[in-house]
Amino acid sequence: MSQSPARALPSTDFSVSLVEHDLGLREGMASELQGRGFHVHAFADALGFYRFLTTRPRTVSVLDVEMPNEGGLSIARHLRSLDAQMGVILLTASPLRAVRLEGLAAGADACLTKPVDTDELVLLLNRQMSRQLASPGEAVARFRRASDPDAPWRLQVSTAMLHAPAGEGVRLTMSEVQVLQALTTKVGETCSPVALCRALGLTSDEWSSHRVEVIVSRLRQKVKREIGLDLPLRTVRGHGYLWPEGVV
Repeated sequence: MSQSPARALPSTDFSVSLVEHDLGLREGMASELQGRGFHVHAFADALGFYRFLTTRPRTVSVLDVEMPNEGGLSIARHLRSLDAQMGVILLTASPLRAVRLEGLAAGADACLTKPVDTDELVLLLNRQMSRQLASPGEAVARFRRASDPDAPWRLQVSTAMLHAPAGEGVRLTMSEVQVLQALTTKVGETCSPVALCRALGLTSDEWSSHRVEVIVSRLRQKVKREIGLDLPLRTVRGHGYLWPEGVV
């Protein structure tokens, strides 16, 4: 008697985030998982995936190891730095045991070799979703707090103050105000270091990505130190910075 194909667990609001640079593989795998009952979001690169994470954190990530620019190992390390509970599954075309071990060392929950056994992948996805339902991750809570429309972060330029959702205030330097104002006028879009240097009033001879990094780093540390919260400002590695939700 043949066994029925594994399917998604019923009644969960989790999605699958598939990051695969090969169009044919991406579309084929997304279609297969959708046919098994999963809600799938597919991305060709890390940048699109990172943007998605700012708005829909309840997801299990399926990442291709061998991608140009930023590969699955780097993405996995970044995700694990945000949340120890987030489900991360790596896919690799390499048959080498060392590659799979490197993936697990990067924080992945599993590393599958292509071509992927869909039944095995479905069972792994269900296990990760069940685990997260039982123990919601820290990053999920952070993303939700930042995206709560009833409690936004508020930037007051006139008083140089940034107010957290619960009302706590952090006094800003002029440079911090200029950077946040530039970011919050382009909500959900990545601002490059050059654009932020322009917002700081610097000339082309003075442009420096390091200068922007220092301002952002000090601002994050200040917010954490003074009110105990993580600033909802995302680093889009290799591209710049992104403010995920509106600031009044």
